[in-house]
Amino acid sequence: MLFATWFITCLGYLSLTGYLFQCYKRSKPLAPGLATCLAIIVIIAQSYLLHRWIDVIDLQNLSVINMANAVVWLSLVLITLVNLWQPVFSLLLVIAPMGFIFTLLGWFDDGLLLVNTAANPVLFWHVVLAIFTIASVVAASLQALFMYVHHLILKGKKHIRWLSFFPPLEVQAKLLLAFIILSLLLLTLMLINGGLLIWFDPPTLDYLKPKLILTTLAWLLFGFLLFMGWFRPWQSLRLVPGTLLGLVIVLLAYAGWWTLSHA
Repeated sequence: MLFATWFITCLGYLSLTGYLFQCYKRSKPLAPGLATCLAIIVIIAQSYLLHRWIDVIDLQNLSVINMANAVVWLSLVLITLVNLWQPVFSLLLVIAPMGFIFTLLGWFDDGLLLVNTAANPVLFWHVVLAIFTIASVVAASLQALFMYVHHLILKGKKHIRWLSFFPPLEVQAKLLLAFIILSLLLLTLMLINGGLLIWFDPPTLDYLKPKLILTTLAWLLFGFLLFMGWFRPWQSLRLVPGTLLGLVIVLLAYAGWWTLSHA
């Protein structure tokens, strides 16, 4: 059952990747229904796969590969939900291949980082919020990158045929702002949760200090990006480097959490 689910997940990611690249390469009209169905199949299959890989008896295996798979899965869920509102299937051009690679690696991953989150509900929510935050920032970064690519195509007047696969820049700017707002909200919850962890277990401050500093920096950065995007929407392209920098900071903060788990 586990192997069959893993195979279906890999095949789903591979099929979605191949279909998207064929449409973009041949400038064929994308069938939103087919792409969405493939994404939903992958989401359902990988949710079971993650459950089996992460839940080990009464513990949770939070290895790097497992967390990477969880982040990609959540990013796929988020982008699929967004596609129901505003088609931005271009984002799946990156998420689908990433999902295939990490799912493939997950089968051969023998890394163990067992954590008893059931004994510490605050730690459980810390892990959940960390995964959600990274997924949201990844989606925001992809949207920022594709918005910049759209701008370069318009500026260089090359590969104009690809523009049919992108929403208007105004729509992409609004979507990027929505991702920034979501990321800022999740970072706020992360800071609150980190404060609760220190409140219930003061010695964790020694390990959490670098992570809290990085999370605070990311919170300030996304707050500034929200201000820029809200009050200066005509300068939305200036949000791109800041969003990518935010991704780097959040990933470094996750590395700090990984060190805490080992400690």
